[in-house]
Amino acid sequence: MNKTRKEREIMKKEDKNKKEYCVNCNDYVNFIINEKRKKFNYQDILIEYVGKEAVCSLCGETVYNDDVLKYNQEKIEKTYKEQNEIITINEINEIMSNYNIGKRPLSLLLGFGEITITRYLNGYLPTINNSKLLKKIYNSPSEYYSILQMNKSNISEITFKKSEKAVSKLLDVHSDDKVIFELSKYIINKIDVTNMSLQKILYYIQMFYMAIYNKHAFNSRCNAWDYGPVFGNVYYKYKSFGRNIINDEEPIIEFDKDLIKTTDKVLKYFGCYTTMVLKSFTHNEDPWLVSYNSENKIIKKSIIKEYGDKIIKEHGINSIEEIKKYSEYMFNRL
Repeated sequence: MNKTRKEREIMKKEDKNKKEYCVNCNDYVNFIINEKRKKFNYQDILIEYVGKEAVCSLCGETVYNDDVLKYNQEKIEKTYKEQNEIITINEINEIMSNYNIGKRPLSLLLGFGEITITRYLNGYLPTINNSKLLKKIYNSPSEYYSILQMNKSNISEITFKKSEKAVSKLLDVHSDDKVIFELSKYIINKIDVTNMSLQKILYYIQMFYMAIYNKHAFNSRCNAWDYGPVFGNVYYKYKSFGRNIINDEEPIIEFDKDLIKTTDKVLKYFGCYTTMVLKSFTHNEDPWLVSYNSENKIIKKSIIKEYGDKIIKEHGINSIEEIKKYSEYMFNRL
C-alpha cells in the first residue's frame, strides 16, 4: 500500500534523542528507520514480510536497534500465523472451557509434551501440525470426542469423565448409557463390523426388542443421518476406525437373556449382509424416511417401535427367531 508523504517522512525521521553504534563509523550515530521487504526462515517456513531497518544517517550501514528488532519479530510471527492459520490463544482457551479440560491434560490427550499448551498460552507459537490438530478439535466437538475416547488412557479417569460429560452435552449424546456401549462390545467381539454396520445392527436390535418384548434395549437417542440410523455416542466412540473393522475389549456387564437372544438373532439374520445392503434396508423403511425429512432428524423410540409392530404383524413373526422372514423379504425386495 502506498504511504503518504507525511508517513514516509515520519518513517525516515532521524531519532535525535537516541543513537546507536555504527560499526563502519566506529561511533554512536543518529539513524534513520526505513521500510524494507524481508525474508526469514521461521520453523522451516519461508516468511516474506515488510519489516523495518535502522541505518546510519552518515554512511547508510545497518545499525542494531531494539525497537526495530522487536517490530520485525512481531511482524514475522503475525505473518507466520496468518500464512498458516495458526490457532490463537483465545481459541485454545475456548477449547479448554468448552471441553472442560486443563492445560496439562489437554497436552497429554493430544500427544503433545505435557507443558506444550502452557507454552502456547504464554505466547510460544504452535507448530503447524499441532495448530492444525487444535483447530480441528476447536471446530469439531465430534473430532474431540473421538480423540478423547481413543486416548483416554493418557489422562486420569476423573478428568476423562468430566471432559466426556462436557463434550457429550455439546453433541447431545448419552455418554452414560452403559448398555449400548457394552452391547456394542459384545457385537464387535461376535462378528466383524464397521462403524456404519454396527449402527444398523443396533437399530434393528432396538426395533425387534421393543416390538417383541415391549421395552427398549437401551436409552440412547437414534438420529436419521445421511447413511441411515445412527446412535451418536457409539458413532463418535468408534469414529477413528473410519471404514475399517472395529476392535474393542470384551463387554464387562451382563445383559438380560432376552436382549442377548435378540442380539444374537439380529447378528445371524442381519449381520450376514454388507454395510451397503443394510443401508439400503434402512433407507427404505418409514423410521428413517420420516425422521430424515423432519427438522431435528431424530428417530424417536415410538416411531421405531411402531414400525417394528407393523413388521411383526405383516410378516407373521411370532418369535425372535422368525425375524429372518423380514430380513429375507427386504433382501429379495431390494
